[in-house]
Amino acid sequence: MKLKKVLLDILGYISFSAPYPDVDTNDISNNLKVLKRTQWFQALMKDEKHRELIVHNKDVRYEIGYLNTERLKRNAHKDRYKNKIQKILEKEKKKFSEGTIK
Repeated sequence: MKLKKVLLDILGYISFSAPYPDVDTNDISNNLKVLKRTQWFQALMKDEKHRELIVHNKDVRYEIGYLNTERLKRNAHKDRYKNKIQKILEKEKKKFSEGTIK
């Protein structure tokens, strides 16, 4: 029972610490530069709705900035990055169409 309490205390402490690093405009800019060199991202930017979200939506921009820049430079063509960005774009597009965007 005491072990359970200790583990729960540790888990509680960990969950209240900041698990994600801050994303700044430099992170976003650097990652956008890398992404703009890929064909799949260029195709996304040609779509007006996607372009608008990439340029102005804070959640989409945060997600782009949160990507590891060094890994992105080596593997920007990977489907993992494409899927992650498309997922957040679709989520935000859905919010916009439902009128839940503030």
